[in-house]
Order: sequence, then C-alpha cells, then structure tokens
Amino acid sequence: MTGVCGQAVSFFLPHEEIAALESLGGGIVNDTWCLTLQTGKKYILQHLNPSVFPDPIAVQDNLRKVTEHIYAQLPHPRNRNFTLFRPVSNQAGAISYQDSKGAYWRLLTHIDQTRSLHSISTPGQAEEIGATLGLFHQLLATLPPESLTDPLPGFHNTPRYLAQYERVLSAPLNPEAEDCRVFIERHRQDAFLLETLANRRVYASKLSMLIPRLPIFFFP
Repeated sequence: MTGVCGQAVSFFLPHEEIAALESLGGGIVNDTWCLTLQTGKKYILQHLNPSVFPDPIAVQDNLRKVTEHIYAQLPHPRNRNFTLFRPVSNQAGAISYQDSKGAYWRLLTHIDQTRSLHSISTPGQAEEIGATLGLFHQLLATLPPESLTDPLPGFHNTPRYLAQYERVLSAPLNPEAEDCRVFIERHRQDAFLLETLANRRVYASKLSMLIPRLPIFFFP
C-alpha cells in the first residue's frame, strides 16, 4: 500500500500489513476508510477536514478525553450494552498523524459485527437510538465542560448567524427563500434565548451531542 493512506497506517501500526482499504463515503465532514489488516482485524482510518476543523489537535485532545471518561464508566452493569470506538495510538502514545501537506489523520477502533442505517424502519430502532443517545449524555454529564476545548468557537451562536442574515437582506430576495424569511421573522426573538440565559448564568454548561446523525448509531 502506497500513498498518504499507507503512511498514516504505518504511523499507527508500523508492523502490520494492509489487506484492504475501502472508502466509506457516507460521512459529511471527514474522509473515511475501513482498513482491513492481513490478520483480518479492522480499523477506521480518517482524514480530518481542515476546512471544517482548523484546530485538529484540539479535536483529537477532546476525543481522547471523552472516550477515556466514558470507558472509565463502562464496567458498571447498567452500561454493559454500550459500545464506543476509541482512538488508536502509536507506540509513542500519539493519536494524530500529520502528513507532509500538514493534514491530520487518525485511526479508530472498528466496532465488529454491526451495521449502520440510513433510515429507520421500525419503532424498535428509534427506541434503541433514543436510549443509546440518552445513555451517552448520561455518561458524558460528569465530564466538566471546561476540560474540553471548543474546536469551532461561535459555530452554534445563533445570534451571529442572524446578524449575517440581516447583512445580506439588502440583496434581492430569492422567491424560493420566502418561507425561510417568514420562519426567521416568526422566531427572531428565540435566536437570543440560549445566549441570554448563558450570559445571566441561568443554567449550568453541559456537554451534549448536537448533531446525532443516524449513521453514527450501529446495530447488530
């Protein structure tokens, strides 16, 4: 195996031989491959998107802290059915590989004998997803938010997006965007709700998964 993918794999697993590298094109952020070694063991190889994550080191540091925090709680009987991937480190303990162009790569454990779904077909699947997401947040609740780094400051700041929207209002409005304009005007005050409460310290900061896309949940 040649090329940057092979170099990344060699960084993490210098003594292993690659049998197959299959592109997994379902993601919307990072480039992802399923790596199969000659031994049959599988991993997930990812190239972090620099256009989305300008600080990949912060992303990786957060990943290490979150997975370590959750795995420390998994021995409890109530958590025995919960499985989460883990970052793979090289012999020096590094979980990030930087290639010659400055891009960052990571290797994750593969959750065997599972499949992801692109649509829900039964109420039972929806129930399992809800229970899994709830347990994930329960396990995450005891991790202090200040221990993590915000990799995208302002990304979820709704007032900032509203201000950007208002700056372009002077341009001719596409008729197809009329529904959006009506919705925004109807909910304009709601855009400031979370920021106002945060500034008043009405609620305590909590960690949460804001984009729980269906394909990240795996079924037997």
